[in-house]
Amino acid sequence: MQADNGKSIASVRTELDGLELATDELSAPSDFYEPTFSRAGTAGPHTEHSLIVTAELTDGAVHSSTSIWADPI
Repeated sequence: MQADNGKSIASVRTELDGLELATDELSAPSDFYEPTFSRAGTAGPHTEHSLIVTAELTDGAVHSSTSIWADPI
């Protein structure tokens, strides 16, 4: 996740398939955030998934992004 020029990320919430993976309050605001979640969630043929990442900037603005996909056969 990359903040716009001149903006800083204060916290990030990550949800996979309706379950919270993490809520990270950054110890120091940053313009870049890249978490890793190994073996999170379940997988299976044609299983549908939804990943929602919500970032709050230091100015209080909230931005969210959603990715939706299905596992292959």
